[in-house]
Amino acid sequence: MRLLAQLAERQIEKRFPAEAIITLQQLLGLDPWHEQANRQLMHTYSLQGDYNRALAQYKTYRQLLDENIGVQPQPETTALFERIQAAREGRPYNLPPPAGTFFGREDEEIRIRNTLLNPHNRLVTITGIGGIGKTHLALSCGRLLNDEPGLHFVDGISYVPLQGVEPGSSASDAVATAIAGALAIFLPGRRPPSQEVLEYLQPEDHLLILDNFEHLMAGTVWLSSILSSCPDVKLLVTSREALNLTAEWRIALQGLPYPGKSRRAPSLSRRAETFPAVQLFVQSARQARPTFSLTPENRDHVVDLCRLVMGMPLAIKLAASWLHVMPAEQLATELRRNLDILSTRMSDVPERQRQIRAVFDQTWEL
Repeated sequence: MRLLAQLAERQIEKRFPAEAIITLQQLLGLDPWHEQANRQLMHTYSLQGDYNRALAQYKTYRQLLDENIGVQPQPETTALFERIQAAREGRPYNLPPPAGTFFGREDEEIRIRNTLLNPHNRLVTITGIGGIGKTHLALSCGRLLNDEPGLHFVDGISYVPLQGVEPGSSASDAVATAIAGALAIFLPGRRPPSQEVLEYLQPEDHLLILDNFEHLMAGTVWLSSILSSCPDVKLLVTSREALNLTAEWRIALQGLPYPGKSRRAPSLSRRAETFPAVQLFVQSARQARPTFSLTPENRDHVVDLCRLVMGMPLAIKLAASWLHVMPAEQLATELRRNLDILSTRMSDVPERQRQIRAVFDQTWEL
């Protein structure tokens, strides 16, 4: 029985739920009173998204205890039952729908997902220059975690945009007020928002996605208070610079992969259209010119454009938007001559991302 219990723990740890269920059923066949095994079986069913079976396991065990010795399951078992009920109802979340296809960040996405699901990790910061794709990656990770079955973040996954939030006299209160708005928390005003929100978050099992934190660095001390006071709250932060907290796990973003220039580079054995930077360019180009396609005549020029901007997603999109007035060859020539061509007048693009030069200037000031 001890060996079966150890085997089940290892199978759950290595995320082999189907095998763990068989092991736990063997163990409960020998000892149906084994409460930890019952809890593990409930949890493992939940990992597979089979919440009804997990709840039924609790009810079976509770009935076994009641009919034989007239006691209730341990509080820990009942608490797990309540978490499974909450998970079955679905996680509250306010993430915006995806804007287009997500290219080339699969490795980073899996790394962030695995880091956040580790019970010992509480804070992940995605860093990089403006326009490199930090927000898109954070939101994609949030959707991935929301769609995945299990008992993580049963109280919600919330997106908190911080662009435009002014720090005022207290960056902590500014961040707390933004979180309160995203979570629809009522702030009576009798105490500072940072205290009110911290108290609200203490019992929560929540993932907060704090986007564009770089201008609120004075609020990092309050984020540290969340980590110390709210044991089941985790933070996914995007920022142009690291937060420099001891609990921080950093993901530094570079440009999307694009074909190498050297003739000896292994990447040249791949077709250009298999690279995420080229794929994003083609998708963006078709928004400006629906008939655009990658051809032998324009392929080298498109690859050249992706190299010139070093795979930066925002720069790729801004460059591709010019294809309705000039071909790729002329666009590459203009880009070598003047960076200011990478701009747009789209009204729904944030002011800070309408010009690549403005992005560079803001980053240089930081």
